Amino acid sequence: MDLKTSVYNAAADGDLDQLKKYLDGKTSSEIEDIICSLTNGATPLVIACRNGHFDVAHYLIMDCHAVVDQVGAVTFDGETIQGAPALWCAAAAGNLKLVKLLVSQGAKVNCTTESNSTPLRAACFDGHFDIVTYLIQHGADIEIANKHGHTSLMIACYQSHYLIVKYLLDCGADVNKRTVKGSTALHDCAESGSLLILKMLMNRNAKFEADLCGTTPLLSAAISGNAVVVEYFIQYFNCSKLDKINALELLGATDIDMRRNMFAGLKCWRRAMNMRYEDPRSLLLKPDSETPFSEYIQSTEVKTLAQLEELRSDPDELRIQALLVRERILGPTHPHTVNFLRLRGAVYANSGSFEKCIKLWTYALDVQQRSSDPVSPLTQSILLSFVELFSCMMPNAQGRERYMPIVPFCYVLDIFERSLQVLEKAMDISRRQQECSDVGGHFHRTLSIVMHMAELLCQLLPGLSEVEVLRLKQAVYRFVHLNPRGKNNCTPLHLACSKSPCMAVRHTVCRFPSQAVTELLLEVGESPNSVDFDGNTALHLIASIKPCPMNLFKTLLSRGAHLDLSNIHRMTPLHLIQNAPISDLYPLQYINLQCLCARAVRSYNVPYEGMVHESLERFLDLH
Repeated sequence: MDLKTSVYNAAADGDLDQLKKYLDGKTSSEIEDIICSLTNGATPLVIACRNGHFDVAHYLIMDCHAVVDQVGAVTFDGETIQGAPALWCAAAAGNLKLVKLLVSQGAKVNCTTESNSTPLRAACFDGHFDIVTYLIQHGADIEIANKHGHTSLMIACYQSHYLIVKYLLDCGADVNKRTVKGSTALHDCAESGSLLILKMLMNRNAKFEADLCGTTPLLSAAISGNAVVVEYFIQYFNCSKLDKINALELLGATDIDMRRNMFAGLKCWRRAMNMRYEDPRSLLLKPDSETPFSEYIQSTEVKTLAQLEELRSDPDELRIQALLVRERILGPTHPHTVNFLRLRGAVYANSGSFEKCIKLWTYALDVQQRSSDPVSPLTQSILLSFVELFSCMMPNAQGRERYMPIVPFCYVLDIFERSLQVLEKAMDISRRQQECSDVGGHFHRTLSIVMHMAELLCQLLPGLSEVEVLRLKQAVYRFVHLNPRGKNNCTPLHLACSKSPCMAVRHTVCRFPSQAVTELLLEVGESPNSVDFDGNTALHLIASIKPCPMNLFKTLLSRGAHLDLSNIHRMTPLHLIQNAPISDLYPLQYINLQCLCARAVRSYNVPYEGMVHESLERFLDLH
């Protein structure tokens, strides 16, 4: 273990004596280098503050002159916080003594993490009232919001910290400030279920307004199942009768599909239905038009008390009704609508009803494709769920239960083709906006998930009919000719020949590099010599794997991959594979006259840029 790691571990453990021993006798420049270095993403001071070790932090600051505003990556409650300053860590850890030390030594009170979270917000999250008051008294800005627009007041409301909420309001916090999605502190309070805080906000002139999704605080309470808050709004707040009915119906749906309380759900629905029909002239009848989801599953909402009573003996239909209620009130694109579609699908999958699961998830994917960024995290999550589900239903799935059928080819192909639509739409948007198609890595992750889908299709290949094989090749041909490029300008062939194309894909039977996917890509026209930004071809990637998969290496060669192409480091696949068992590989068999001529031109260092055709110039550059 090196010295920097030893110092980091001593700081993390709060072992001051050991820390002093490590640094004893070191020059000031050596100490500065050690305490400014990152180990596991953090400096010794940052990790000491995160773990609440005052003595260690005091020694690092006062004796070693550590910079008090150093930042690092730390973990709280299983979540990694990037760019966290030492003061943020101390506030989140609830150590007032450390907070005072850092502030007294010049730490910036309004320093932020990469997500723009302040030390004040960190203290509000876990309810450290003494730290909240101290930071505000020393200049903390109560209105700084994180990247999502959530303020300290909002997080205190969400965490139900009454005293902190009151103190923030007394200090002038904006009770009606909105997040990026248009929600307010009243939404957070309604979601958390604290009636005392909600009343206080209302008394401080909190506005009862909908967010950008059309969700009011009343509906937020219903979505979260906070019946007490829902009842308060119904009884004491001047909202419309339709708002009250919708809230009761949504609360009933939450009881049924989240809390599994059929009795409570039916009670809410009866009450809502009685409110609808208590006046014979009521204009609040349920709409006759079917929602997109009702058309998709060929089921409609019940409209009478008699129909509602019939559902008591059919729990599955009750849950479908809950999904229909959510879609009608919140809309098909609302995050909660999509999330509960996926949740219900997962329940079906766990009980062996795979076709129902696939149907619900396919609808959720359709909704996402129509309503949001094509490579949004939610779209990726749905596609990933399909990969994991199909993996469990593959013939070679380890530990596959007997009740699990082998996934039909048509389902996997359908989702593969839909995922191509996602890629195509994302690439079209990138072209129109003249931006890289892999902004933030979202496109690359989606492309990697699609590669796993292609591998699953290849695993089904031996059992397919001629017609099905043709359909598969047509889909993969379309994939190749989209020419999608991921991180570092990698092609699908690069990913097929990579050891791990996407670390985010879990619980899958896919194995990479994949011989089957590589052969299929090459068969439908993928170029074996496409290069990434480092000048690597797929052959370079295969040659770099230890031990080298020789069958795949030879497959690429047989399909026209050049053995002597150089990457930006002037390394050829032949250089990279030198330590592999290649006794039966004859390099000259795969080096043609064009390659030899190109190497001869390059060996003479004769300038050729602008003097030959562009395609020939690129060919010479590669050699």
